[in-house]
Amino acid sequence: MVKQTIQIFARVKPTVRKQPQGIYSIDEDEKLTPSLEIILPRDLADGFVNNKRENYRFKFQRIFDQDANQETIFESIAKPVAERTRLHEGLGFVFFTDLTKTPSPVMTRFHK
Repeated sequence: MVKQTIQIFARVKPTVRKQPQGIYSIDEDEKLTPSLEIILPRDLADGFVNNKRENYRFKFQRIFDQDANQETIFESIAKPVAERTRLHEGLGFVFFTDLTKTPSPVMTRFHK
């Protein structure tokens, strides 16, 4: 079995009130990898047929719900990374999306 070296986390953030909200559920069964299911109801306006998927399920190492604060996120993700990289030299890479939904990579080099 291959050791997992890249960890993937999710944080569910509240939506802007003007945007339509999707329904989501977090399944954190101890026996399985935590998963996030997002349900986007089909738009039935104007009687058009909409064959888009409604359910999307993604797996993560850990999922933070809307009530998670910055301190919890830092203690769970950033602090362990900083402690592990303190003795090594390498390149850190973070990938995120902002309100414009434009993917933005951020890289930083760290030294011993």
